Formats: sequence, structure tokens, C-alpha cells
Amino acid sequence: MTKSVSEQLECHRSYAEYLDEISEDELLYGLLGCGMFSDKLPPMFSSEALFGYVENFSLPTKPERHRYVSFCTPKNDGGVRAMGIPHPISYAQLCLTLEDSWAKIKQRMKDGCINQKYKVSRIHLRKQSISGRLFKMNYHVWQLDGDPTPLIQINATYRVTTDISMCFPSIYSHAVPWALVGKEAAKVKRGNQLWFNKIDRDLRNCTDGETHGILIGPDSSNLIAEIILTEIDKELIAKGYRYVRNIDDYTCYTESYDGARRFLVELDEQLIKYGLLRNQKKTLIEPLPVPLSEDWVTELRRLSNELPEKVDRGAVDSSLDYATALMQVHKNTSIMIFLLRVLAKRDFTAPAEELLVSRMLQLVRSYPYLVITFEELVLNRFNVATEDINLLSNYLYKLSFDTHDWFGAYYAFYYSLKYKFNINGVLVDDVISSDDCLLKTLEYRYALERNNKSAIQKLESDAMQLLKNGDADDNWLFVYEALSAQQLGNNSLGDLKSKGVAFISFA
Repeated sequence: MTKSVSEQLECHRSYAEYLDEISEDELLYGLLGCGMFSDKLPPMFSSEALFGYVENFSLPTKPERHRYVSFCTPKNDGGVRAMGIPHPISYAQLCLTLEDSWAKIKQRMKDGCINQKYKVSRIHLRKQSISGRLFKMNYHVWQLDGDPTPLIQINATYRVTTDISMCFPSIYSHAVPWALVGKEAAKVKRGNQLWFNKIDRDLRNCTDGETHGILIGPDSSNLIAEIILTEIDKELIAKGYRYVRNIDDYTCYTESYDGARRFLVELDEQLIKYGLLRNQKKTLIEPLPVPLSEDWVTELRRLSNELPEKVDRGAVDSSLDYATALMQVHKNTSIMIFLLRVLAKRDFTAPAEELLVSRMLQLVRSYPYLVITFEELVLNRFNVATEDINLLSNYLYKLSFDTHDWFGAYYAFYYSLKYKFNINGVLVDDVISSDDCLLKTLEYRYALERNNKSAIQKLESDAMQLLKNGDADDNWLFVYEALSAQQLGNNSLGDLKSKGVAFISFA
């Protein structure tokens, strides 16, 4: 006899169990040692040495307020997302405060999930099998997580999909204490040394005192968002709604159209309590049945089942053609990444491998989002000639300066540093004129590797000018790399530098 629906819903790991797996020490290491830099950036940036510094030395007694490094990454729909790298000292202070408060935070979140018959939040902090990092987009272990969607829609006739409008940039720092202890209690208890107010303070210190918006990039932001959104989950689940949430994306199943409308009204009421708004343009109510997976996922799964045991040249050609056509229809570059993950599990004939590499070297030129996973899924999987990586890097670098979208140039410099080749047309004056912190940081490392004394001198002079002008915070990583501890001065960055803390590593 099969399990009942309720038994199936409750047989997988709960949110509370995932939270309980994370100790205070693991939280600090995951957020501070592994989670300061976005995983969209080239994997040469690391905050592990900063974690070691915090373990061995005391941070400034007075909390420090700083600005942050801004950069943009491509999105899978062709758009761009603004992201940030927090100043190391303000971020370390936030992480230490979260560590100190972890038992209370965890209990509040567990209390919020106590009435869930299944795990509503599908993407959240969790221990991962290899990395100490606690957050990874779309990380999923089916045996542990299951999929409640087929079960929660059994009695439904409508599906509602929606999301929160500009979720992270809209989060109000004061809303975090509201979620942790209740809005009325937080408004009465205003002491700066209260644990929930310390979190509020340290969040603001990561954005130069701004109360609206948390950085997209550091993993701490995903925890902060979950603190608020699990409180909203508690209220909606108590009203009987059956839905799943992927960060700020909601999919709810209701017994009627009116029920779908009520869900949206109730969701709006809960979001407004925390200063958030629903995205009207991305809200859809549709009658069931609808496919559980997007059409392209179903199509690619079918295609993968039809692949030969050893993938030949014809199978590679047709698979990539099909995925490219789907990308153009759905405006979603994740389709190609999905296919590459399927293909990565297969063996290839030599001609098939050569074809896949050559096709991907072309596709990554047309779809910048692919560069984020190109090393993982292509360079680390197949024997790609350094000459071809060099040609790709030259293209990405030139394209960045043609469009003033610097993300491709980040990876061009990264590949050149890792695989030891030169990039054509690198002009230090153009890099300095870009006014982009990460680009200048990478050019400085590139110039050091080649002992380009003229470029080094110009970049160091620019870094010193930024420091003198009071613009070091927005460029802290570049200023930190280019100047000595003595030049940085008697401040937190100078102390980090004097203790040998590095933020770039190819280990």
C-alpha cells in the first residue's frame, strides 16, 4: 500500500532539522569564511583569510560603518543584476553578531515553521556535502528535500505564481527586529545592545547606514531575507494556504479562483507589514492542470533519455541546436546550463567532445551568463586548449570595453592569470577610466604578474588618490590590493594588510 498524502508530505527533512544542523561555529565560517563574495564572480576571490583574522584578532570595539563595492552580473534572461561586496570589517562585525544571536534566530525561525507539514521554503541556508558554504542557489537533494508540489495540488483547481518586487533592495533593516521579536516589542525595546537591534545596526553598517536595502551577493543576505519571509510563511500557513517558496518566488495551489485571489490579498497584507510589495507584473492565476515543470525542462529530460550511452558528434550537435532554439524561445540561458549538466554525466567520443567545446566557445560569446559556469561545466570537464581560452578571453575583454559591461573582462583577467597568457589591448589608462573597482583590482594583479612597472605605478597612484579623496570604501578591494599597510594607514584595512590577510587566492 502506498503512503497517504499526509505521510508523504511529512517523510522528508524539515526546515527545523536543516537549521539544527548548523552550529554557531559553522554559521560563522559559512557566512564569513566562504560567503562574503558572490559565487557569480571568478573563484579567485576568497574571504577565508578574513575568517582566520577574526578567529585570532579582535575587531574594532566600535562598530564601523562603510560603503561597499558595487558590480553588475548578467541574468539568465539577458538583464543585469546590481550586486555588492561589503567592506570586510563591517561584514565581519555583522557575521559575529549573527553568530552570537544564532540560537535565538534559529529558535524564532523554527517556531515559525512548527505548523508546516512540509518544507515551504525550498532554497535556504544548509550544510552542503563538500563546501563550508551555507548557501547555493538551486542546491537540492531530492532524497532529503522531496518535492511537495504533486501532493499539495491534489485538491486544487488553480495555481498562483508571483514574487516580491525587488526583494533584497527593498528589505528594511528595522523589519528584521520586527520579524525576530514582533513589531510592537521591537518598537518599545530600542536599546542598542539588544541582540536584535545589533543585527539591525550591523546590517546598516554594511550599506553606509542605509535602512532600505540589503546587498545581493553575500550569503548573510539570504539569512536575513529568510528571517522575514519565514514569519510571513507562518501567517499564511496558519490560514491554510498550500504553497512553496523559492526565496521570493511563490507558487500556491487553491481550490477556487476566489481562493487564489484571497491568497494574493493575504500575501499583500503580510508583505506590507515588513515594507515589501508583490510584483504585479509577474503575478499569474491559471486553471489546473498545468505541467509541474516548465516545458523546456520536460523537453530536455526527454532528450537526455534518448542520448546514446556514449555521446557521439551527431547527438552533441542536435542537443545543442535544440537547447539553443529553446533559449531563444524562452529567453532563458539557464536552459543551456541545464543541458550541460545532463551531458556532464555522460561519456563522449573524441569528435563529440571537440564539437561540444567548439560550440560552447561560440555560445559563451553570445550569451554572457554562460561565462559564470563555463569553467565548471566545460573547462574542468573537457581538455580545452589554452589557445582557445586565450581567444575567448580576448573577445570578452574587448566586448567589455565596447559595451562598458565589465563582467566579461573580470573572467578574461581571471583566465589569463590562471592559464598564464596575455590579453591583447590591455591599456591601464582605459582600465582606470572605467572607475570599476574589480576591473582595476584584476588589472593590478595582471600587471604584477608581468612586472609591468608603468601600469603598476599608475594603478598605485590611482589607489592613493582614491584613499586621499575619501573614496576608499567604494573601492576597498582595489585600494587594499594596490597599497601597503603603511600607505593604508592606522585603520582597519591597514591592520588587515599588516596581518597578511589576502582576498585573492588560486588555491
